[in-house]
Amino acid sequence: MLRTKWYIAGLAVCWLFVAGDLLAESSSALDKPALSPPGPVIRLEVEGIIDPIVAKYIDRGITRAEKEQASLVVLVLDTPGGLDKSMRGITKRLLNAKVGIAVFVHPSGARAASAGAFMGMAAHVLAMTPGTNIGAAHPVDLQGTKASSKVTNDAIAYIIGLARQRGRNEKWAARMVEKSASLPAEDAVKHGIADMVVPDINTLLKKLEGKEVKLAQGRSRLNLAGAEIRDLPMRGHERFLHALTNPNVTYVLFLVGIYGIIYELASPGAILPGVAGAISILLALMGFGGLPISMAGMLLLALGAILLVLEIFVASQGILALGGLAALLLGSFMVFPSELPAFKVAHSIIWSMLAISAAYVVLFIYVVIRLRKAKVISGMESLTGTRGYVKPGTLGGVMIHVQGDDWLVTPDSGKLEPGQEVEVLEVKGLRLKVRTCGPAGDFKNHKEE
Repeated sequence: MLRTKWYIAGLAVCWLFVAGDLLAESSSALDKPALSPPGPVIRLEVEGIIDPIVAKYIDRGITRAEKEQASLVVLVLDTPGGLDKSMRGITKRLLNAKVGIAVFVHPSGARAASAGAFMGMAAHVLAMTPGTNIGAAHPVDLQGTKASSKVTNDAIAYIIGLARQRGRNEKWAARMVEKSASLPAEDAVKHGIADMVVPDINTLLKKLEGKEVKLAQGRSRLNLAGAEIRDLPMRGHERFLHALTNPNVTYVLFLVGIYGIIYELASPGAILPGVAGAISILLALMGFGGLPISMAGMLLLALGAILLVLEIFVASQGILALGGLAALLLGSFMVFPSELPAFKVAHSIIWSMLAISAAYVVLFIYVVIRLRKAKVISGMESLTGTRGYVKPGTLGGVMIHVQGDDWLVTPDSGKLEPGQEVEVLEVKGLRLKVRTCGPAGDFKNHKEE
């Protein structure tokens, strides 16, 4: 009986242990949420100058990523810099994003200069491809000269704040602005500016799997395994407007606009060249507004355009046109004073457009000179240079028979005799001034015209 009791007691204890293990497993299973598939990775691509169009594009991409509960936004970046206002709008959006942001300077040969450096510092992750660089962030004004110390100090404080918030090297961040320092990808990682060097986006996502990032609403761990990469390119009108901030495009549009206006003024009523020219110039002015330009260069371009237009209305024998070409030449090399190649017009384009301008002007002058020298074939002026003969006039006057009509001669035409051949020198009202071309003869022998 005693053995039976001990047996039952031992069995009960075993059941208690088993039940405890089952409860613990069920409890831990309840604590662990079921793994859900990762959200998509939204890829944005920015190439060229940072302008309001780029700022709106990035804001649209991040907003879409937040709505779709994306795992990450990868901003593929290659920029020489851009407008301070646009850059600050972008960095503000990056700092307050509800989704992780990775700025990826890619492909090899790309850069995150000036405004791009600020954008990289504001991202949760800054990755770079081998052969890329970041920095050269000293602010410049729209004339291409370095900004005042007040503006520079403000930019230094701003980039230090970004570096501090993202845990990056504040000293080197300040040097990128103050000293225009620039770092290649490997050195950027070494000095605590960039987080990693990776060759492509797939490697980037593998390295970021499980990484914790600090979002606006708190910390979050990235779940990227098997995430779908979705490209969100710029829309058609965004690409078009963004292209206007390319100095080469803006410069060509400006000169094409000048040619259109000149053609319209030279041939009134053509309409299409004038409309196209006006639109081209307005688009060019929009592009100039987003680029560091020299006002002296702009004024020279405008002066060149005015002189070329004046050549149409003033008989300067090409002097105004040559002056216009000289002003265009000087203005073309001065209008974009920045030392960065991305903010300058390619010399090949400048010389090509000036050669076209010179050919256009030479052809125009040639046509004008020919028209001025051409013989008038209609109206009273067409009588100048023609020949006729003298015939007796009525009421004692002398008549000249020219081109089938009889004309009175001016008193200062000299002594004329009937039958003489004469040449018309000038038309004065209803009289002709003539000179004799041969001896007197019988006017009856002249064939009527």
